Amino acid sequence: MFVRDLDELQAHEREEDTWERLGLRSMIRVPLLARGEPLGVLTLGVKAQEKLDEADVAVAEDLARRIALSVEAARF
Repeated sequence: MFVRDLDELQAHEREEDTWERLGLRSMIRVPLLARGEPLGVLTLGVKAQEKLDEADVAVAEDLARRIALSVEAARF
């Protein structure tokens, strides 16, 4: 899903509807930070019945760090 401006979304198009439509049961959101500045947000969703735990959060945080470093490096 790509949304250029969140203000353009109608209430029925909001993210919660997307999660339900995809059948996702759990999610993790992690900021993408480079030099302490936000670049964006990494959002991961899973359909599995098992609940996400701290190990999953650690993996997501590591992935977000690597993505942010790559994005920052690509800028220069």
